[in-house]
Amino acid sequence: MINKQIILTGATGWLGQNILHYLQSQIPAKSFNEIVIALGSKEQKIKSTGYPLHEQIEIPIQSFSSIESLIDKKANTMLIQTAFMTRDKIDLLGEKEYTRVNNLIIDNVSYILKKIKDPKVVLISSGAVKKVEEGLIKKGNKSENLYSFLKYEEEKRITCFGDSLVLRVHALTGKFIRDPKIYALGEFLLQAKTKERIEIKSSRNVIRSYVNARNISEIALS
Repeated sequence: MINKQIILTGATGWLGQNILHYLQSQIPAKSFNEIVIALGSKEQKIKSTGYPLHEQIEIPIQSFSSIESLIDKKANTMLIQTAFMTRDKIDLLGEKEYTRVNNLIIDNVSYILKKIKDPKVVLISSGAVKKVEEGLIKKGNKSENLYSFLKYEEEKRITCFGDSLVLRVHALTGKFIRDPKIYALGEFLLQAKTKERIEIKSSRNVIRSYVNARNISEIALS
């Protein structure tokens, strides 16, 4: 039984849903909404995915604006940060808006952490940060490597608030994938299912090593 308050950001995203699902295996249904504060881009209620049908509950997804009234400031608190606009959203939003939204997310998470005494922080980051950290990408190329630079900034700003664990994910697999066609492994599975030829669509050699979202969830909670 988990004896801490858990704040999960990005709870309706791919990884967020996996962590929410895993938490249900660790917390009884009757206690879940007292222990877990699930944050998303909009307020809504979603059905639980990890309990038997007769124990299924509704999980409220809260907005950042409502967090002040939800935090128990005396509780032993862990914050798991998964909220971030993914790289594929740059073309959709444009660089300026993409940067603004992600900086707003970082600001909101920082605000929450300022309100908590000695928080435990798990930050789901990206392998893309390594190139920035090692100077392999220069600031002059920031535009074409915008995601990498913003994730690097996120690491610097979020980890200064408390005991932190940063998990840099290179390639992910697991339940609740949003659009399998965007991700190579998802596309391979779809091709296999329809008995198509499995193709790697790349002009160069590609090496991929996948981590399952359940493993990320287990590591975060441990």
